[in-house]
Amino acid sequence: MSTVSSADRDWDAVLSGFQRWLAEHWPAADSISVSMAEAVRTNGFSSESALLEVSWRTAEGSQTCGLVLRLPPAGEGVFPEYDLVRQARTMELARAHGVPAPEVVAVEADPDYVGATFVAMNLVPGRIPADEAPQYCVAGWLHDAAPDRQREFYNNFHDTLADINRIQDDDLSFLYRPQGPGLAGELRWWANYLSWATDSSPPADMTEVLDWLRRNLPDPEPPSTLIWGDARFGNMIFDDAFGVRAVLDWEMAAVGPAEVDLGWSFAVRRSIQLGNGLPLDAELDGFPDRAQTLDRYGRRIGRPVQPLAWYEVFAMVRMGAVLKSLSRLLQQRGITEHIVHTIPPLQDWIYDLMEGRP
Repeated sequence: MSTVSSADRDWDAVLSGFQRWLAEHWPAADSISVSMAEAVRTNGFSSESALLEVSWRTAEGSQTCGLVLRLPPAGEGVFPEYDLVRQARTMELARAHGVPAPEVVAVEADPDYVGATFVAMNLVPGRIPADEAPQYCVAGWLHDAAPDRQREFYNNFHDTLADINRIQDDDLSFLYRPQGPGLAGELRWWANYLSWATDSSPPADMTEVLDWLRRNLPDPEPPSTLIWGDARFGNMIFDDAFGVRAVLDWEMAAVGPAEVDLGWSFAVRRSIQLGNGLPLDAELDGFPDRAQTLDRYGRRIGRPVQPLAWYEVFAMVRMGAVLKSLSRLLQQRGITEHIVHTIPPLQDWIYDLMEGRP
């Protein structure tokens, strides 16, 4: 998504409120101070994140740590609601199953402290493949790496994604959609979201694709597990050895088949490639091919992967709905130069998948 600074949030008040929260909830710490690091990532329409430095004194001496403070958007956002308590619970559940989600050190539903619900996580250093221009497929550390290192990166990403998709826990009930279980419930939620994002005027072509998805629901439906929701390279932090250090951005987490995440990952990469003028399935030299990816992924989750055509079409409808919401908000704020005019489901390869062409 486009990054837009939020002019509506009083960050001085946020820092003061968060410092008060720490003073009340870290009884072993004394003389706590909070400052905002130079690098601040804010997004006026999705969750906002600030990089903080926290200092305090204990009996052992002075201490310092880096935290990421995450808040809902200051005004209307891309999504109708932002449940950061649920996001924190999802990260804690993932960590309990060995997934390297950031460690949650603070979560607060009371808006009295900073003006909103918030969650704070330990800052994880590392490298993130570029999602914005120049993107990873045309420039940068991943593009310039040797093919064997690119392969290691790619496999580590998908192994971690598979580890997320292996989580089948009774506690997942807090992520169930109110529209019902399974893929039918997911489709109803996203159809409602598209209607909300377009002021009850969803484009006819996107509605037609949703109808196709309803008529062609996978049968049998794979077992439901934890799905991350935004499975893309730019949402993982990597170390210098191309290992995964952290899995970020859990605001789209839900419950469903592993193929939902895998289809999203493939669809995102296809869109990035097309956006950079590359052939549809152009991948970096070291990346394994599709068949190798599906085989390794299936072995990791303990079952064969279903054909992904339905899930990739579903991914592009979801992505298109989010972009419609973003375009509406940008227009409301007069930021017309960033308005998204081309919605991904209109790309020809989507219709090829719907018509059974590879």
